[in-house]
Amino acid sequence: MAVVDTKYITAGQYYSVVGYVGSNLPGTISETSGGSQDNNLDDLYPGADVYSFYSTTAALDLYVDDNSNNVTNSGWDFVKIGTASFNRTDATYTQDYATGRDNWRWAVTSNPFVNGTTYEISFETTSSGGAVYGFQQFDSAGNLVLDSSAPVKTFVVYEQAKSIYVNAPYTGSTSYTDVTVPGVTSQQDLDDNYVFIRRDGGAFSIWGADTTHGYAYQAPNTVRFTWRGTCETFNIGGGSSYRPCNISDAHTQLFDIIILGKDLH
Repeated sequence: MAVVDTKYITAGQYYSVVGYVGSNLPGTISETSGGSQDNNLDDLYPGADVYSFYSTTAALDLYVDDNSNNVTNSGWDFVKIGTASFNRTDATYTQDYATGRDNWRWAVTSNPFVNGTTYEISFETTSSGGAVYGFQQFDSAGNLVLDSSAPVKTFVVYEQAKSIYVNAPYTGSTSYTDVTVPGVTSQQDLDDNYVFIRRDGGAFSIWGADTTHGYAYQAPNTVRFTWRGTCETFNIGGGSSYRPCNISDAHTQLFDIIILGKDLH
């Protein structure tokens, strides 16, 4: 969780309405508990102010003065009144272009404010990060249509024509080579987000069927390439004979390593 902005409200009451009803009505709002009147929301929406934040037994209303015309239905995931939490997406969101105020309204079954009680009001996100950086574009209804502050999914050619040498599985050999591939965390991650494209022309006929090296996740940032195929001699006189692999059968193949869909921060 990350706190984006914090205020303190000492609730006042106006008929059945309880909370910070407005600067000319009961209730106060401040930057610190017991502090002087201060309704700015600069940490959340620069240039904007809390116009009122109050509730009845049926509805909770937050009004924000859109002084800078940059208040939108985004930037926080929930607001807490003391320990009571209200999700932004559960509220009905409207913009009043005549008054320049944005309104979030939640349906409630009891009033979260008690007259005369001071509450910490915190606007929070579900992520652990702090401020959002980048460019965000919203349509007239406040819907996010372009967001460069979110992690970018990438298509990265990590290495071209990477030479990977693998021993044949002769007696005493390893028959594999471990290759550093950044960011790989599991076999599923390897399957979903990494592509290895064979670049060279293929094996000579002594390796029989022309198959590429096999590969699999070995450890974080490590992929193990293994020998794949058979060892056979030349096809002489229309026949063929087979022999075990030996040290002469080690083979190098060239690969492009491409990383797909990983977050770039």
